[in-house]
Amino acid sequence: MVQLNAEGLELGQRLGSGPTGRIHAATSELDHAVVVKLLHDDLAESPELRQRFIEAAERLRDVRHPNVGQVLSVHDDPDVEPAIAYYVTPNRPGRPLDVECRRRTFSVEVACEVGVQICLGLLACDEQGLTHCNLKPSNVWVWQDANGVLRAQLLDVGVTAAVYDDPLAPHAARWAQEVPRYQAPELLLGHTATCRADVYSVGAILYELLCGHPVIDETDELQALKAVMCGQWLPLVERNPNLPETLVRAVEAALVVSPEDRFSSCRQFMRQLLAHLPADSPVAAEASAWVARRSAHTPVPTDPAGSSRAQAPKHRFVSAIPSGQLLSPVFPKSPPAPRFSRAPAPLPPAPAPATSGSVSAARAAVDVRAPSSQGRMDLVAVCAGLGIGAALVWLQVVF
Repeated sequence: MVQLNAEGLELGQRLGSGPTGRIHAATSELDHAVVVKLLHDDLAESPELRQRFIEAAERLRDVRHPNVGQVLSVHDDPDVEPAIAYYVTPNRPGRPLDVECRRRTFSVEVACEVGVQICLGLLACDEQGLTHCNLKPSNVWVWQDANGVLRAQLLDVGVTAAVYDDPLAPHAARWAQEVPRYQAPELLLGHTATCRADVYSVGAILYELLCGHPVIDETDELQALKAVMCGQWLPLVERNPNLPETLVRAVEAALVVSPEDRFSSCRQFMRQLLAHLPADSPVAAEASAWVARRSAHTPVPTDPAGSSRAQAPKHRFVSAIPSGQLLSPVFPKSPPAPRFSRAPAPLPPAPAPATSGSVSAARAAVDVRAPSSQGRMDLVAVCAGLGIGAALVWLQVVF
Protein backbone atom coordinates (compact mmCIF):
# COMPACT_ATOMS: atom_id res chain seq x y z
CA MET A 1 0.00 0.00 0.00
CA VAL A 2 1.04 3.59 -0.70
CA GLN A 3 1.08 5.74 2.42
CA LEU A 4 0.17 9.42 2.46
CA ASN A 5 1.83 11.66 5.01
CA ALA A 6 -1.32 13.32 6.28
CA GLU A 7 -3.32 11.37 8.86
CA GLY A 8 -1.35 8.20 8.17
CA LEU A 9 -3.60 7.25 5.24
CA GLU A 10 -2.76 4.08 3.36
CA LEU A 11 -4.09 3.87 -0.18
CA GLY A 12 -5.73 0.61 -1.18
CA GLN A 13 -7.72 -0.54 -4.19
CA ARG A 14 -8.26 1.89 -7.05
CA LEU A 15 -12.01 2.39 -7.37
CA GLY A 16 -12.22 4.58 -10.43
CA SER A 17 -10.86 7.48 -12.43
CA GLY A 18 -12.18 10.64 -14.07
CA PRO A 19 -11.07 13.72 -16.00
CA THR A 20 -9.49 15.33 -12.94
CA GLY A 21 -8.38 12.55 -10.64
CA ARG A 22 -8.49 8.97 -9.45
CA ILE A 23 -10.33 7.45 -6.51
CA HIS A 24 -8.84 4.98 -4.04
CA ALA A 25 -10.13 3.10 -1.06
CA ALA A 26 -7.98 3.92 1.97
CA THR A 27 -7.54 3.21 5.66
CA SER A 28 -6.82 5.87 8.26
CA GLU A 29 -4.46 5.43 11.18
CA LEU A 30 -7.52 4.67 13.33
CA ASP A 31 -8.46 1.86 10.91
CA HIS A 32 -11.41 3.82 9.56
CA ALA A 33 -12.41 2.97 5.99
CA VAL A 34 -12.38 6.10 3.84
CA VAL A 35 -12.19 7.10 0.17
CA VAL A 36 -9.47 9.37 -1.24
CA LYS A 37 -9.85 11.51 -4.38
CA LEU A 38 -6.37 12.31 -5.79
CA LEU A 39 -5.73 14.96 -8.43
CA HIS A 40 -4.03 13.48 -11.49
CA ASP A 41 -0.23 13.83 -11.37
CA ASP A 42 0.02 15.87 -14.59
CA LEU A 43 -2.58 18.33 -13.28
CA ALA A 44 -0.99 18.51 -9.83
CA GLU A 45 2.24 19.75 -11.41
CA SER A 46 0.56 23.13 -11.94
CA PRO A 47 0.31 25.19 -8.71
CA GLU A 48 -2.67 27.09 -10.17
CA LEU A 49 -4.64 23.93 -10.96
CA ARG A 50 -3.76 22.39 -7.63
CA GLN A 51 -4.95 25.53 -5.84
CA ARG A 52 -8.27 25.55 -7.71
CA PHE A 53 -8.78 21.89 -6.83
CA ILE A 54 -8.12 22.57 -3.14
CA GLU A 55 -10.41 25.62 -3.03
CA ALA A 56 -13.28 23.68 -4.63
CA ALA A 57 -12.79 20.78 -2.22
CA GLU A 58 -12.86 23.17 0.75
CA ARG A 59 -16.11 24.74 -0.48
CA LEU A 60 -17.54 21.25 -0.89
CA ARG A 61 -16.55 20.53 2.71
CA ASP A 62 -18.77 23.44 3.78
CA VAL A 63 -21.85 21.88 2.13
CA ARG A 64 -24.05 20.16 4.69
CA HIS A 65 -26.79 18.27 2.93
CA PRO A 66 -27.90 14.63 3.03
CA ASN A 67 -27.76 14.39 -0.77
CA VAL A 68 -24.14 15.56 -1.03
CA GLY A 69 -21.18 13.38 -0.08
CA GLN A 70 -19.40 14.69 3.00
CA VAL A 71 -15.76 15.81 2.76
CA LEU A 72 -13.79 14.95 5.89
CA SER A 73 -10.50 16.67 5.12
CA VAL A 74 -8.58 18.40 2.32
CA HIS A 75 -4.82 18.15 1.78
CA ASP A 76 -2.21 19.79 -0.44
CA ASP A 77 1.38 18.52 -0.34
CA PRO A 78 3.53 20.42 -2.84
CA ASP A 79 6.84 19.40 -1.25
CA VAL A 80 6.78 15.77 -2.33
CA GLU A 81 7.78 14.57 -5.79
CA PRO A 82 5.44 14.54 -7.61
CA ALA A 83 3.18 17.04 -5.83
CA ILE A 84 -0.16 15.70 -4.66
CA ALA A 85 -3.52 17.19 -3.76
CA TYR A 86 -6.48 15.19 -2.47
CA TYR A 87 -9.50 15.12 -0.22
CA VAL A 88 -10.98 12.40 1.98
CA THR A 89 -14.61 11.23 2.18
CA PRO A 90 -16.33 8.49 4.21
CA ASN A 91 -16.61 5.01 2.75
CA ARG A 92 -20.27 4.27 3.33
CA PRO A 93 -22.35 1.22 2.32
CA GLY A 94 -24.05 1.33 -1.04
CA ARG A 95 -23.09 1.30 -4.69
CA PRO A 96 -22.81 3.69 -7.64
CA LEU A 97 -26.00 4.38 -9.56
CA ASP A 98 -24.63 2.83 -12.75
CA VAL A 99 -24.20 -0.48 -10.92
CA GLU A 100 -27.73 -0.18 -9.52
CA CYS A 101 -29.05 0.41 -13.06
CA ARG A 102 -27.65 -2.94 -14.12
CA ARG A 103 -29.26 -4.70 -11.16
CA ARG A 104 -32.83 -3.43 -11.42
CA THR A 105 -35.45 -1.56 -13.42
CA PHE A 106 -36.78 1.73 -12.11
CA SER A 107 -40.43 2.67 -11.80
CA VAL A 108 -41.52 6.23 -12.55
CA GLU A 109 -41.81 6.95 -8.83
CA VAL A 110 -38.34 5.66 -7.90
CA ALA A 111 -36.69 7.34 -10.90
CA CYS A 112 -38.29 10.69 -10.01
CA GLU A 113 -37.28 10.29 -6.36
CA VAL A 114 -33.67 9.78 -7.41
CA GLY A 115 -33.90 12.75 -9.77
CA VAL A 116 -35.36 14.98 -7.04
CA GLN A 117 -32.55 14.04 -4.65
CA ILE A 118 -29.91 14.78 -7.31
CA CYS A 119 -31.49 18.20 -7.93
CA LEU A 120 -31.57 18.91 -4.20
CA GLY A 121 -27.89 18.10 -3.88
CA LEU A 122 -27.02 20.35 -6.82
CA LEU A 123 -29.08 23.20 -5.34
CA ALA A 124 -27.25 22.87 -2.02
CA CYS A 125 -23.91 23.00 -3.83
CA ASP A 126 -25.04 25.99 -5.89
CA GLU A 127 -25.33 27.95 -2.64
CA GLN A 128 -21.56 27.50 -2.29
CA GLY A 129 -20.94 28.50 -5.90
CA LEU A 130 -20.29 24.93 -7.04
CA THR A 131 -21.40 23.27 -10.28
CA HIS A 132 -20.75 19.59 -10.84
CA CYS A 133 -19.68 19.58 -14.51
CA ASN A 134 -19.07 15.80 -14.46
CA LEU A 135 -22.41 14.45 -13.26
CA LYS A 136 -23.00 10.83 -14.32
CA PRO A 137 -24.42 7.67 -12.72
CA SER A 138 -21.02 6.57 -11.41
CA ASN A 139 -20.83 9.85 -9.44
CA VAL A 140 -24.16 9.22 -7.70
CA TRP A 141 -24.01 6.92 -4.67
CA VAL A 142 -27.24 5.09 -3.78
CA TRP A 143 -28.45 2.87 -0.96
CA GLN A 144 -31.76 1.84 0.61
CA ASP A 145 -32.74 3.27 3.98
CA ALA A 146 -34.64 1.46 6.72
CA ASN A 147 -37.96 2.27 5.04
CA GLY A 148 -36.89 0.84 1.68
CA VAL A 149 -36.52 4.26 0.03
CA LEU A 150 -33.65 4.52 -2.45
CA ARG A 151 -31.41 7.34 -1.26
CA ALA A 152 -28.96 9.19 -3.50
CA GLN A 153 -25.87 11.23 -2.75
CA LEU A 154 -23.69 13.26 -5.11
CA LEU A 155 -19.94 12.69 -5.24
CA ASP A 156 -17.11 14.78 -6.66
CA VAL A 157 -19.10 18.02 -6.88
CA GLY A 158 -17.28 21.12 -8.07
CA VAL A 159 -13.71 19.86 -8.39
CA THR A 160 -14.07 18.92 -12.05
CA ALA A 161 -15.62 22.28 -12.88
CA ALA A 162 -12.80 24.09 -11.05
CA VAL A 163 -10.14 22.37 -13.13
CA TYR A 164 -12.22 22.38 -16.31
CA ASP A 165 -12.62 26.16 -16.31
CA ASP A 166 -8.88 26.78 -15.95
CA PRO A 167 -7.18 27.59 -19.27
CA LEU A 168 -4.10 25.64 -18.17
CA ALA A 169 -6.01 22.36 -18.05
CA PRO A 170 -5.30 20.02 -20.98
CA HIS A 171 -8.42 20.49 -23.09
CA ALA A 172 -7.92 17.47 -25.30
CA ALA A 173 -7.66 15.05 -22.38
CA ARG A 174 -10.58 16.32 -20.34
CA TRP A 175 -13.08 13.71 -21.44
CA ALA A 176 -10.78 11.31 -23.28
CA GLN A 177 -11.04 8.59 -20.66
CA GLU A 178 -14.64 7.72 -21.50
CA VAL A 179 -17.25 8.13 -24.22
CA PRO A 180 -19.26 11.32 -23.52
CA ARG A 181 -22.83 10.41 -22.64
CA TYR A 182 -23.85 12.74 -19.83
CA GLN A 183 -21.85 15.95 -20.44
CA ALA A 184 -23.75 18.87 -21.92
CA PRO A 185 -22.83 19.94 -25.48
CA GLU A 186 -21.47 23.29 -24.34
CA LEU A 187 -18.98 21.58 -22.02
CA LEU A 188 -17.61 19.53 -24.89
CA LEU A 189 -17.09 22.81 -26.78
CA GLY A 190 -15.05 24.22 -23.91
CA HIS A 191 -17.62 26.76 -22.70
CA THR A 192 -17.91 27.80 -19.06
CA ALA A 193 -19.69 25.30 -16.84
CA THR A 194 -23.07 26.52 -15.52
CA CYS A 195 -26.04 25.03 -13.69
CA ARG A 196 -27.75 24.47 -17.07
CA ALA A 197 -25.03 21.95 -17.90
CA ASP A 198 -25.94 20.06 -14.73
CA VAL A 199 -29.61 20.18 -15.79
CA TYR A 200 -28.63 18.39 -18.99
CA SER A 201 -26.77 15.71 -17.01
CA VAL A 202 -29.75 15.14 -14.70
CA GLY A 203 -31.96 14.75 -17.76
CA ALA A 204 -29.54 12.21 -19.26
CA ILE A 205 -29.51 10.21 -16.02
CA LEU A 206 -33.32 10.21 -15.77
CA TYR A 207 -33.60 9.17 -19.42
CA GLU A 208 -31.54 6.09 -18.62
CA LEU A 209 -33.46 5.30 -15.42
CA LEU A 210 -36.82 5.50 -17.19
CA CYS A 211 -35.99 3.34 -20.21
CA GLY A 212 -32.92 1.32 -19.27
CA HIS A 213 -30.78 2.71 -22.11
CA PRO A 214 -28.27 5.59 -22.09
CA VAL A 215 -29.37 8.66 -23.99
CA ILE A 216 -26.28 8.28 -26.23
CA ASP A 217 -25.87 4.68 -27.40
CA GLU A 218 -22.79 5.24 -29.55
CA THR A 219 -19.68 3.36 -28.46
CA ASP A 220 -17.27 5.23 -30.73
CA GLU A 221 -16.03 8.47 -29.20
CA LEU A 222 -16.33 10.58 -32.36
CA GLN A 223 -19.80 9.27 -33.15
CA ALA A 224 -20.85 9.92 -29.55
CA LEU A 225 -19.54 13.48 -29.74
CA LYS A 226 -21.54 14.06 -32.92
CA ALA A 227 -24.66 12.60 -31.33
CA VAL A 228 -24.33 14.88 -28.29
CA MET A 229 -23.63 18.02 -30.30
CA CYS A 230 -26.52 17.40 -32.71
CA GLY A 231 -28.99 15.99 -30.20
CA GLN A 232 -29.22 12.72 -32.12
CA TRP A 233 -30.84 10.50 -29.53
CA LEU A 234 -33.87 8.29 -29.76
CA PRO A 235 -37.06 9.89 -28.37
CA LEU A 236 -37.93 8.64 -24.91
CA VAL A 237 -41.43 7.68 -26.02
CA GLU A 238 -39.94 5.16 -28.42
CA ARG A 239 -37.87 3.63 -25.65
CA ASN A 240 -40.74 3.46 -23.18
CA PRO A 241 -44.23 4.44 -24.40
CA ASN A 242 -45.79 3.80 -20.97
CA LEU A 243 -44.64 7.08 -19.46
CA PRO A 244 -46.66 10.15 -18.49
CA GLU A 245 -46.65 12.78 -21.19
CA THR A 246 -45.64 15.53 -18.76
CA LEU A 247 -42.63 13.53 -17.57
CA VAL A 248 -41.49 12.92 -21.14
CA ARG A 249 -41.75 16.65 -21.82
CA ALA A 250 -39.71 17.52 -18.72
CA VAL A 251 -36.90 15.04 -19.31
CA GLU A 252 -36.50 15.86 -22.98
CA ALA A 253 -36.68 19.60 -22.32
CA ALA A 254 -33.60 19.12 -20.12
CA LEU A 255 -31.78 17.46 -23.03
CA VAL A 256 -32.11 20.34 -25.50
CA VAL A 257 -28.81 21.11 -27.21
CA SER A 258 -28.97 24.88 -26.67
CA PRO A 259 -28.53 25.74 -22.95
CA GLU A 260 -30.74 28.81 -23.34
CA ASP A 261 -33.70 26.56 -24.15
CA ARG A 262 -33.32 24.28 -21.12
CA PHE A 263 -34.58 24.78 -17.58
CA SER A 264 -32.73 27.73 -16.09
CA SER A 265 -32.03 25.83 -12.86
CA CYS A 266 -32.33 22.43 -11.24
CA ARG A 267 -35.12 23.85 -9.11
CA GLN A 268 -37.40 24.26 -12.15
CA PHE A 269 -36.64 20.72 -13.26
CA MET A 270 -37.24 19.41 -9.75
CA ARG A 271 -40.69 20.99 -9.59
CA GLN A 272 -41.66 19.01 -12.68
CA LEU A 273 -40.43 15.79 -11.08
CA LEU A 274 -42.24 16.47 -7.82
CA ALA A 275 -45.54 16.49 -9.70
CA HIS A 276 -45.00 12.80 -10.49
CA LEU A 277 -44.46 11.66 -6.92
CA PRO A 278 -47.31 10.43 -4.70
CA ALA A 279 -48.47 12.57 -1.81
CA ASP A 280 -47.01 10.16 0.76
CA SER A 281 -43.52 10.10 -0.77
CA PRO A 282 -40.95 11.03 1.92
CA VAL A 283 -38.63 12.42 -0.76
CA ALA A 284 -41.34 14.80 -1.99
CA ALA A 285 -42.02 16.02 1.54
CA GLU A 286 -38.31 16.55 2.26
CA ALA A 287 -37.74 18.37 -1.03
CA SER A 288 -40.74 20.64 -0.65
CA ALA A 289 -39.83 21.55 2.92
CA TRP A 290 -36.15 22.15 2.16
CA VAL A 291 -36.79 24.42 -0.84
CA ALA A 292 -39.57 26.31 0.95
CA ARG A 293 -37.19 27.20 3.79
CA ARG A 294 -34.78 28.78 1.33
CA SER A 295 -37.14 30.85 -0.77
CA ALA A 296 -39.68 33.38 0.36
CA HIS A 297 -40.59 34.40 -3.20
CA THR A 298 -41.48 31.22 -5.07
CA PRO A 299 -41.57 28.45 -2.46
CA VAL A 300 -42.46 24.87 -3.24
CA PRO A 301 -45.39 24.09 -0.90
CA THR A 302 -44.49 22.02 2.14
CA ASP A 303 -47.70 20.05 1.65
CA PRO A 304 -47.03 17.58 -1.20
CA ALA A 305 -50.73 17.78 -2.08
CA GLY A 306 -50.65 21.57 -2.14
CA SER A 307 -51.43 24.09 -4.82
CA SER A 308 -48.55 23.38 -7.18
CA ARG A 309 -49.36 19.69 -7.25
CA ALA A 310 -53.06 20.39 -7.71
CA GLN A 311 -52.30 22.73 -10.63
CA ALA A 312 -50.00 20.25 -12.35
CA PRO A 313 -51.30 19.07 -15.72
CA LYS A 314 -53.19 15.83 -15.74
CA HIS A 315 -50.90 12.98 -16.63
CA ARG A 316 -51.53 11.07 -19.82
CA PHE A 317 -49.60 8.09 -21.04
CA VAL A 318 -48.06 8.76 -24.43
CA SER A 319 -49.04 5.30 -25.65
CA ALA A 320 -52.71 6.24 -25.14
CA ILE A 321 -52.58 9.37 -27.32
CA PRO A 322 -53.98 8.86 -30.86
CA SER A 323 -51.21 8.89 -33.41
CA GLY A 324 -52.98 11.65 -35.33
CA GLN A 325 -52.35 14.04 -32.41
CA LEU A 326 -48.60 13.38 -32.33
CA LEU A 327 -47.28 16.25 -34.43
CA SER A 328 -43.83 15.51 -33.02
CA PRO A 329 -42.41 12.20 -31.82
CA VAL A 330 -41.16 13.99 -28.72
CA PHE A 331 -43.78 16.50 -27.61
CA PRO A 332 -47.43 15.79 -28.44
CA LYS A 333 -49.35 18.79 -29.82
CA SER A 334 -46.18 20.80 -30.29
CA PRO A 335 -44.06 21.82 -33.30
CA PRO A 336 -41.55 19.22 -34.45
CA ALA A 337 -38.32 19.23 -32.48
CA PRO A 338 -35.36 20.68 -34.40
CA ARG A 339 -33.43 17.41 -34.40
CA PHE A 340 -36.21 15.68 -36.39
CA SER A 341 -36.81 16.45 -40.05
CA ARG A 342 -40.34 17.22 -41.08
CA ALA A 343 -42.24 14.44 -42.75
CA PRO A 344 -42.14 14.73 -46.55
CA ALA A 345 -45.28 15.93 -48.26
CA PRO A 346 -47.51 13.06 -49.38
CA LEU A 347 -47.05 12.10 -52.98
CA PRO A 348 -50.02 12.50 -55.35
CA PRO A 349 -51.89 9.27 -56.10
CA ALA A 350 -50.38 7.32 -58.94
CA PRO A 351 -52.45 7.54 -62.15
CA ALA A 352 -54.24 4.47 -63.37
CA PRO A 353 -52.44 2.40 -66.01
CA ALA A 354 -52.73 4.12 -69.35
CA THR A 355 -55.09 2.64 -71.93
CA SER A 356 -55.93 3.70 -75.43
CA GLY A 357 -58.90 5.71 -74.19
CA SER A 358 -57.22 7.29 -71.16
CA VAL A 359 -53.90 8.60 -72.54
CA SER A 360 -55.22 12.11 -73.02
CA ALA A 361 -56.81 12.10 -69.55
CA ALA A 362 -53.53 10.98 -67.98
CA ARG A 363 -51.63 13.73 -69.78
CA ALA A 364 -54.17 16.27 -68.58
CA ALA A 365 -53.75 15.01 -65.02
CA VAL A 366 -49.98 15.38 -65.30
CA ASP A 367 -50.41 18.93 -66.61
CA VAL A 368 -52.70 19.77 -63.69
CA ARG A 369 -50.26 18.39 -61.13
CA ALA A 370 -47.29 20.16 -62.70
CA PRO A 371 -45.89 22.70 -60.24
CA SER A 372 -46.33 26.37 -61.06
CA SER A 373 -42.56 26.89 -60.89
CA GLN A 374 -42.19 24.77 -64.03
CA GLY A 375 -44.46 27.15 -65.95
CA ARG A 376 -42.38 30.09 -64.84
CA MET A 377 -39.20 28.34 -66.01
CA ASP A 378 -40.75 27.69 -69.44
CA LEU A 379 -41.72 31.36 -69.81
CA VAL A 380 -38.19 32.45 -68.92
CA ALA A 381 -36.75 30.07 -71.51
CA VAL A 382 -39.09 31.42 -74.23
CA CYS A 383 -38.20 35.03 -73.44
CA ALA A 384 -34.52 34.20 -73.50
CA GLY A 385 -34.88 32.52 -76.88
CA LEU A 386 -36.73 35.51 -78.33
CA GLY A 387 -34.05 37.84 -77.05
CA ILE A 388 -31.25 35.80 -78.60
CA GLY A 389 -33.11 35.64 -81.93
CA ALA A 390 -33.65 39.40 -81.97
CA ALA A 391 -29.97 39.95 -81.29
CA LEU A 392 -28.97 37.72 -84.18
CA VAL A 393 -31.31 39.55 -86.59
CA TRP A 394 -29.90 42.88 -85.51
CA LEU A 395 -26.34 41.70 -86.13
CA GLN A 396 -27.26 40.56 -89.65
CA VAL A 397 -28.83 43.93 -90.47
CA VAL A 398 -25.86 45.90 -89.17
CA PHE A 399 -23.17 43.83 -90.80
